[in-house]
Parts: sequence; structure tokens; C-alpha cells
Amino acid sequence: MNDNSPATVPQSIGGLIAHIHRHDLIDMAGKLESYDLGIGQFGFLMALYHRDGIRQEELARYMGLSRPSATRAVQKLEDTGYVTRQRDSTDRRAMKVSLTEKGQRMRSLIKSTAEKRDSTLLLGFSDDESEMLVRLLRKVLHNVMVEDHTDE
Repeated sequence: MNDNSPATVPQSIGGLIAHIHRHDLIDMAGKLESYDLGIGQFGFLMALYHRDGIRQEELARYMGLSRPSATRAVQKLEDTGYVTRQRDSTDRRAMKVSLTEKGQRMRSLIKSTAEKRDSTLLLGFSDDESEMLVRLLRKVLHNVMVEDHTDE
């Protein structure tokens, strides 16, 4: 049941963002399930499409996750044949994560899925409204990131 009555829709900015994110994750998980991909792995594939061959530690930082969380996600991607891990030739302690042919083949599907998701999220918005929303969300993200670093 999809209850979006005023009593169930969060009123705070954080609550609204969380509510949107939760619905988005549920939708994405359903679309990726048949490819043996979880929503967590989706983000890693997106990152690797931009930075293939990155060190696993850098990938964790890029994703904003702890090393153990990144290790689990990368292990799942490796187990399902989407990535490989190899020792870094310049630092034998580090592992580099690279897309396999199977991972590369998923690129167009992943990209189109993300684009469709964004189109759905912006349904009914004008181009100006869409651009403004992205600018405002980037500002919110910046504020959160600055706040996170001032707490350290």
C-alpha cells in the first residue's frame, strides 16, 4: 500500500530526503535483483565506471563507506563476476578493483536504469526546476559534509 497522506509523509527536510531515498532504494533493488546485484553493489559499479582500477581503500573513501563495508560489497561483486581484485604493483599491501567484461557489459543497463530513475524523480519538473533542485541538493550535501568534518 502506498500511503502518502500528510500524516505519513515526513515534514522535516531530513525526513523527506530519507523517505525519497528509501522508496528509491526499494525500486532500484527490484530492478537489479535479476542481475544478482544489490543496491549497494550498484553504487560501486557506478563509481568504477568513473574510476576503474582504483585502489579498494580509495573506493571506500570515494563511496563514503568504511573499509570493511567496501570490502563486503567488492567481495560480492567479485563473487558474481562483475569485478576482479589484484595487488597494486606499486604497493603490495593495496588491492586494485577493476571491472570484468561482465561488469563492463552492465554499464549501459546501469546508466539507463539511473537515468530512468532520475526521470521518475523529476517527473513534472521543468528543466529550470530540475536544475535548481540539483543545485539546492548539492548545497545541502556540502553543508552536511562541512558539518561532518567540524565534528571531528
